[in-house]
Amino acid sequence: MATKDQNEAEIRWIIERWIDALRAKDLDRLMASYETDVVAFDAAAPLRYIGVDAYRKSWGDWFDTLDGPIDFELRDLAIAADDRVAFAHGLCHTTAQRKSGPRGDVWMRWTAGWKKLGGSWLLVHEHVSAPFDQRSRAVLHATP
Repeated sequence: MATKDQNEAEIRWIIERWIDALRAKDLDRLMASYETDVVAFDAAAPLRYIGVDAYRKSWGDWFDTLDGPIDFELRDLAIAADDRVAFAHGLCHTTAQRKSGPRGDVWMRWTAGWKKLGGSWLLVHEHVSAPFDQRSRAVLHATP
Protein backbone atom coordinates (compact mmCIF):
# COMPACT_ATOMS: atom_id res chain seq x y z
CA MET A 1 0.00 0.00 0.00
CA ALA A 2 1.41 3.38 -1.03
CA THR A 3 1.70 6.30 1.36
CA LYS A 4 -0.24 9.52 0.92
CA ASP A 5 2.92 11.25 -0.31
CA GLN A 6 3.63 8.46 -2.82
CA ASN A 7 0.07 8.63 -4.21
CA GLU A 8 0.22 12.41 -4.51
CA ALA A 9 3.63 12.21 -6.23
CA GLU A 10 2.23 9.68 -8.69
CA ILE A 11 -0.73 11.96 -9.52
CA ARG A 12 1.66 14.91 -9.96
CA TRP A 13 3.73 12.83 -12.41
CA ILE A 14 0.55 11.85 -14.31
CA ILE A 15 -0.51 15.51 -14.51
CA GLU A 16 2.94 16.45 -15.86
CA ARG A 17 2.63 13.79 -18.62
CA TRP A 18 -0.92 15.03 -19.37
CA ILE A 19 0.40 18.60 -19.72
CA ASP A 20 3.19 17.42 -22.04
CA ALA A 21 0.60 15.71 -24.27
CA LEU A 22 -1.64 18.79 -24.23
CA ARG A 23 1.21 21.13 -25.20
CA ALA A 24 2.13 18.82 -28.10
CA LYS A 25 -1.52 18.37 -29.15
CA ASP A 26 -0.91 14.61 -28.91
CA LEU A 27 -4.50 13.43 -28.75
CA ASP A 28 -3.69 9.75 -28.23
CA ARG A 29 -1.36 10.39 -25.29
CA LEU A 30 -3.77 12.93 -23.80
CA MET A 31 -6.78 10.62 -23.97
CA ALA A 32 -4.85 7.70 -22.48
CA SER A 33 -5.25 9.51 -19.14
CA TYR A 34 -9.05 9.19 -19.16
CA GLU A 35 -11.28 6.34 -18.03
CA THR A 36 -13.72 5.07 -20.68
CA ASP A 37 -16.77 6.43 -18.82
CA VAL A 38 -15.24 9.81 -17.93
CA VAL A 39 -17.68 12.64 -17.24
CA ALA A 40 -16.28 16.06 -18.09
CA PHE A 41 -17.67 19.52 -17.51
CA ASP A 42 -15.50 21.48 -19.90
CA ALA A 43 -15.51 25.19 -20.64
CA ALA A 44 -16.81 24.50 -24.15
CA ALA A 45 -20.45 23.55 -24.72
CA PRO A 46 -22.28 21.24 -24.19
CA LEU A 47 -22.91 21.17 -20.44
CA ARG A 48 -21.14 17.82 -20.11
CA TYR A 49 -19.29 15.17 -22.04
CA ILE A 50 -20.03 11.57 -21.17
CA GLY A 51 -17.50 9.00 -22.27
CA VAL A 52 -14.00 9.19 -23.62
CA ASP A 53 -15.14 9.22 -27.28
CA ALA A 54 -17.23 12.36 -26.86
CA TYR A 55 -14.49 14.09 -24.91
CA ARG A 56 -11.84 13.03 -27.43
CA LYS A 57 -13.87 14.63 -30.23
CA SER A 58 -14.06 17.89 -28.29
CA TRP A 59 -10.30 17.96 -27.71
CA GLY A 60 -9.63 17.10 -31.37
CA ASP A 61 -12.03 19.81 -32.58
CA TRP A 62 -10.23 22.38 -30.43
CA PHE A 63 -6.76 21.24 -31.56
CA ASP A 64 -7.93 21.63 -35.17
CA THR A 65 -8.63 25.34 -34.58
CA LEU A 66 -5.04 26.00 -33.47
CA ASP A 67 -1.84 26.64 -35.37
CA GLY A 68 1.28 25.36 -33.64
CA PRO A 69 1.84 24.20 -30.08
CA ILE A 70 -0.14 25.16 -27.00
CA ASP A 71 1.48 27.06 -24.15
CA PHE A 72 -0.03 25.71 -20.94
CA GLU A 73 0.73 26.42 -17.30
CA LEU A 74 -0.95 24.91 -14.24
CA ARG A 75 -0.58 27.15 -11.20
CA ASP A 76 -1.46 26.67 -7.52
CA LEU A 77 -1.82 22.92 -7.97
CA ALA A 78 -3.23 21.09 -4.94
CA ILE A 79 -3.47 17.28 -4.81
CA ALA A 80 -5.10 14.94 -2.31
CA ALA A 81 -4.85 11.18 -2.82
CA ASP A 82 -5.29 7.92 -1.00
CA ASP A 83 -4.95 4.41 -2.44
CA ARG A 84 -8.25 4.50 -4.35
CA VAL A 85 -9.14 8.07 -5.32
CA ALA A 86 -7.34 11.34 -5.95
CA PHE A 87 -8.40 14.92 -6.54
CA ALA A 88 -6.50 17.90 -7.84
CA HIS A 89 -7.30 21.50 -8.59
CA GLY A 90 -5.48 24.53 -9.86
CA LEU A 91 -5.57 27.49 -12.18
CA CYS A 92 -4.59 26.92 -15.79
CA HIS A 93 -3.26 29.50 -18.20
CA THR A 94 -3.47 28.61 -21.87
CA THR A 95 -2.12 30.57 -24.81
CA ALA A 96 -2.28 29.35 -28.39
CA GLN A 97 -2.37 30.77 -31.88
CA ARG A 98 -5.74 30.38 -33.51
CA LYS A 99 -5.78 29.50 -37.21
CA SER A 100 -8.16 32.40 -37.69
CA GLY A 101 -8.07 35.33 -35.33
CA PRO A 102 -5.81 36.58 -32.59
CA ARG A 103 -3.70 34.49 -30.25
CA GLY A 104 -5.86 33.07 -27.46
CA ASP A 105 -4.83 33.86 -23.89
CA VAL A 106 -7.14 32.58 -21.13
CA TRP A 107 -7.12 31.65 -17.45
CA MET A 108 -9.47 28.88 -16.31
CA ARG A 109 -10.23 26.90 -13.19
CA TRP A 110 -9.44 23.18 -13.32
CA THR A 111 -10.51 20.31 -11.07
CA ALA A 112 -9.91 16.63 -11.74
CA GLY A 113 -10.68 13.33 -10.05
CA TRP A 114 -8.98 9.97 -10.54
CA LYS A 115 -9.70 6.41 -9.51
CA LYS A 116 -7.10 3.70 -9.28
CA LEU A 117 -8.46 1.00 -11.59
CA GLY A 118 -6.52 -2.19 -12.21
CA GLY A 119 -3.46 -0.65 -10.57
CA SER A 120 -3.51 2.48 -12.79
CA TRP A 121 -4.78 5.97 -12.09
CA LEU A 122 -7.38 7.14 -14.64
CA LEU A 123 -9.22 10.45 -14.85
CA VAL A 124 -12.88 9.81 -14.16
CA HIS A 125 -14.04 13.42 -13.81
CA GLU A 126 -12.74 16.74 -15.05
CA HIS A 127 -14.21 20.20 -14.61
CA VAL A 128 -12.90 23.29 -16.41
CA SER A 129 -14.62 26.61 -15.95
CA ALA A 130 -14.12 30.30 -16.52
CA PRO A 131 -15.16 32.98 -14.11
CA PHE A 132 -17.54 35.52 -15.57
CA ASP A 133 -18.91 38.92 -14.72
CA GLN A 134 -22.50 38.34 -13.61
CA ARG A 135 -23.60 41.18 -15.88
CA SER A 136 -22.02 39.48 -18.92
CA ARG A 137 -23.63 37.26 -21.48
CA ALA A 138 -22.56 33.85 -20.23
CA VAL A 139 -24.26 30.85 -21.85
CA LEU A 140 -26.81 30.13 -19.17
CA HIS A 141 -29.56 28.76 -21.42
CA ALA A 142 -27.81 25.44 -22.16
CA THR A 143 -29.73 22.36 -21.11
CA PRO A 144 -28.65 18.75 -20.59
